[in-house]
Amino acid sequence: MVAARVVLATLDRRLRAPEPVSAHGVALLESLLTDGTSPLYRPTEPGALGSQLRAAAAALEPLTRQDPIRVGRRTFR
Repeated sequence: MVAARVVLATLDRRLRAPEPVSAHGVALLESLLTDGTSPLYRPTEPGALGSQLRAAAAALEPLTRQDPIRVGRRTFR
């Protein structure tokens, strides 16, 4: 948990910033906070919480117009 503090502080700053965040990233964070089986409440392996928090932090960044979206075999811009 101590190692995740830096990531938590970064998430706090990002969520309070005026820039938009993606719904997917917010959903990942909500799941970590509300699911009683998440590493936040039931640590399983060292680094699991930090890893999931970093994944959620990365997912908070909204897609830009230049980022392609793949759906099946099709790519949309």
